[in-house]
Amino acid sequence: LFENYTEGTFSRILSDINAQVATYMPFLQIDDLFLFTAKDDPSIDPNSVRLIIEYSVEGIDERDSLIITQSND
Repeated sequence: LFENYTEGTFSRILSDINAQVATYMPFLQIDDLFLFTAKDDPSIDPNSVRLIIEYSVEGIDERDSLIITQSND
């Protein structure tokens, strides 16, 4: 909960997202996952992270993306 973010932390988060989607939403295909911090994008608050999930829905050829910005504030 209070650990600093590292590349290993980000890898675990992305891996966990893939695993949870495969278990609970198998009809979704994750096409791409991105995790950004202020180091990657100066428009993001230094105490925030931004997650972008690009996905498609199998069987109906729909694609979309979900953008979540989480702050510690």
